[in-house]
Amino acid sequence: MAVTSMANSSIRDSNRRNGMSYPAEQLEYLVVSGGGGGGNDMGGGGGAGGYRSSVIGEYSGGGVTPENTLPIYPGDSFAIAVGAGGKPGTASTFHNVIPLAGGNGGNNGSNGSAGGSGGGGGKSNSGGAGTAGEGFAGGNAPGGVNTGAGGGGALEAASGTSEGAGLPSYITASVLVRASGGPPGAANTGDGFSGTANTGNGAKGGGSSGRTGGSGGSGVIALRVPITRSITFSGGVTSTTGTFGSNRWYEITAAGPTDTATVV
Repeated sequence: MAVTSMANSSIRDSNRRNGMSYPAEQLEYLVVSGGGGGGNDMGGGGGAGGYRSSVIGEYSGGGVTPENTLPIYPGDSFAIAVGAGGKPGTASTFHNVIPLAGGNGGNNGSNGSAGGSGGGGGKSNSGGAGTAGEGFAGGNAPGGVNTGAGGGGALEAASGTSEGAGLPSYITASVLVRASGGPPGAANTGDGFSGTANTGNGAKGGGSSGRTGGSGGSGVIALRVPITRSITFSGGVTSTTGTFGSNRWYEITAAGPTDTATVV
């Protein structure tokens, strides 16, 4: 999963031999891991997948300022993988940026799990912790009430039965909200729904009488480079691309553990 060595780049070496020096260009990224599943039987909502961003002017998860942009040169190659949703989900990867998957919501009588954002507690139980720089904690279920608690989101912690909100980003030109926590299950409701694909959203908890929670939504990766650069992908990658102003963006919705992204 290592980046191709910039120090050993043939392009870099050629520039040195010719006495030339080219400044690095900058890549902005948004990496969201798979969301957590909802708990069963008045279970907690799933926590959002961890959200890490270097987009200038935006935020990373957990209320922190964006990470540093990534210096790039033609020929640089990076590992890339999009995390699956589930119970629990799995982590997305871009280079060395690997946020945690969202925590599962707790079943009736169980606490939520920790994750990128924490899962909400099952009936009468506590939420799981979020991860600094990725997301917030799941909620604590109120005592004496037949409901679980909401899952934590990238923008805010869950509060009791209210799930935490996700973060908006304009990295792909259209503003989209990703990494929202899942709502809880409550008495006299059915099975929980799953998180939307490629959002990293947490799933809804299942209702009473043994109803099951949904699966978290799969993750997503978005990249933005100057319009003078482009990125190619290995064969297992599903992506869309476009331009906005002086930048070119890519949204990657599927990529496996051996896939790569290469700057050209």
